[in-house]
Amino acid sequence: MYVRKQRLFVFLPFVFGIVFLVLMSLFIIYQVDVVAGGNEINQTIRYVSPDGNDTGNDCLLSSSPCATIQHAVDQADPGDEVRIAQGNFSGSQTIMYTDNYTYTQVVFIDQPIILRGGFSTGDWNNSNPNQNETIIDPEGNGRGITIIDTMNGPVTIEGLTVTGGDYTGLGNPPGVQNQKCRSTDACGGGVYVHNSSVNLRTLQILNNNAGDGSSEGGGIYLWDAWNLLIDCVNVINNVAMNGAGMAVTEQHFPLTILNSNFESNVAENTGGGIHLRSNIESLVTIKNSRLANNIATSEDGGGLEARLSADGLLLQMDSVWVQDNQANDYGFGISLEAAGPVTPEASFSNLILSGNKRVAGSEATPKDAVISINGLFTNLVVDMEHITAADNQSPSFLYAEPSHNNGKFVTITITNTLLSGFDYAFTAMDTEGSDTTIQHTKTLFHDVAVDHNPLGVSPTFISVDPITGNPMLNEAYHLESESEAIDVGYDSGMDHDIDGNPRPFGNTPDIGADEYFQSFFYLPIINKK
Repeated sequence: MYVRKQRLFVFLPFVFGIVFLVLMSLFIIYQVDVVAGGNEINQTIRYVSPDGNDTGNDCLLSSSPCATIQHAVDQADPGDEVRIAQGNFSGSQTIMYTDNYTYTQVVFIDQPIILRGGFSTGDWNNSNPNQNETIIDPEGNGRGITIIDTMNGPVTIEGLTVTGGDYTGLGNPPGVQNQKCRSTDACGGGVYVHNSSVNLRTLQILNNNAGDGSSEGGGIYLWDAWNLLIDCVNVINNVAMNGAGMAVTEQHFPLTILNSNFESNVAENTGGGIHLRSNIESLVTIKNSRLANNIATSEDGGGLEARLSADGLLLQMDSVWVQDNQANDYGFGISLEAAGPVTPEASFSNLILSGNKRVAGSEATPKDAVISINGLFTNLVVDMEHITAADNQSPSFLYAEPSHNNGKFVTITITNTLLSGFDYAFTAMDTEGSDTTIQHTKTLFHDVAVDHNPLGVSPTFISVDPITGNPMLNEAYHLESESEAIDVGYDSGMDHDIDGNPRPFGNTPDIGADEYFQSFFYLPIINKK
C-alpha cells in the first residue's frame, strides 16, 4: 500500500499563517471597496429603493432615495456610485440612441458609473446581496441592463440579480448585421455591453433569453468591449442560439473570468456555456471557475466554444471544472478552433473534465471527444498540463484536426494528464499537406483501450514515459492515498493544483489536476507516574 510521506507537520504553521494573512487582506479590501465604492474614494453616492420617489429627486439623500435605478443613473455624473436597496425593479423602457437605434431594458448606461445592489434602507454602508437581494427583472420585455459607449472610464455592476430578460424581436432588423448586435437578429438577454469597459462582480444572471433567429448571449453579451473583469458571477439557465451563458465577439482587449459559474445554459447551436467567436484577438483568461450542465443542442462546444484569430496566447484556462456538458458535434466539454493568417495559442492547466457527453439521440462519430481542437483555417498550438478526465461518455478524450489548407499545422503538447474510461485517449487526423502532432509526457492511462487513434493520413503521436495504473479517484475526482498518480509526474514548473494548493508537494508532482497531500497532527505523549 502506498503511504504518503509525513511532511506536513512542519509545513502546517506556515500554511495557516499565510491563509490567515490572505483572509485578513481580503476582508480589508472588501470593506474598503464597499464603503469607498471601489477605486473611487470621493465619488458622489446616490440611493435607490423600491419605496422611494423620483419626482424632483437627485437621489443624494439616503433618507429620501429615488424609486427607479434609471432615474438615479440619469441624475449621476461620471464616476458616481448608485447604491440600490433590496427589492424588485422592473419597468422596461425603450431608448432611442444614435443613428436611430433603439434599446429596450430596465437600466440603460452610457457613462462610467458604479451600480451596486444588496443594501437595506437601514444600512447603506454594507452590501449583502445574499440577505438583501436586489433584482432587475424586465419581465420578458427587453433585457436587464444595456451598457454602451462608456468611452472615458469603466462601469462596475455588483451585487445584483438580473433575470427575466427576453430580447426576442428587439435586435437587428431582419438580415442586418453590426447595428444593435454584431450578428443578425437579437443579442444579450440579461446584460449587454458594447464599446465599453466593464467590471461585473457578485452577480446572479438567471433565466434570460437572447431572442430569436441567430441570437447570441442569453445571459451576457460582450461586443467590442475592453479590459473586462467577470468575478464571482453565476450565469445559470439562460438560452440563446449561440453562447447561451455568454457570447463574446470582436474581443481586442483582455477578458478575465474569475470564480464564476456557467451552469445549465442551453444553446440551440453552439457554445452552451461560453461562446468566444469572431475576432477573438486578445487574451481570455478563465480561472477558478466552473462550466457545468450546459448544452449545445445541434453543434459543438457544450461547455465552451472558442475561435481564436490572432498570434500568441489567446485562451488560458486554469483551475476550471468542466462537468456534465453536452454537445451534438465536436467537443462535448471544450471545442477550440482557429481562423486568420495567424498562429493562435491556448493553454489548459489543472482542469477536471467529467460527465461530458453527446446530446441524447444524436449519432455518434469517431471524432467524438471531450476536447476538440480544430485548426479549421490556420495553425493552432495548444499546451495542456495536469488534466484529469474521467467518467465522460465519450469515445475519445481528445480529437485533433488541422486546417485543410496546405502547410498548416496543429501542435498539442500534453504533460501530467490522467485519463480514465476511454476507448481512445488521443484521436487525430492528418490531411494532405497539413500536419497534426500530439506529444504527451507522463500520461497515466486507466481503463483506456487504445492510446493513439490515427485517422486520415498519418498524424504524429509522441509518447514520453506513459504510465498505466489506478488513479484511485474519489467522488470529487481527487486522488486517494493509494493512487498510482502520486509522486510520478514530470516537474513542468506548475506551482499549484486545481484547489490552489502548492505543487509539487514534495520533490515530484502528482499526475492530474489534484496534488495529493495528507495532514498529520502529533499530540504530545504525557507519561503519568
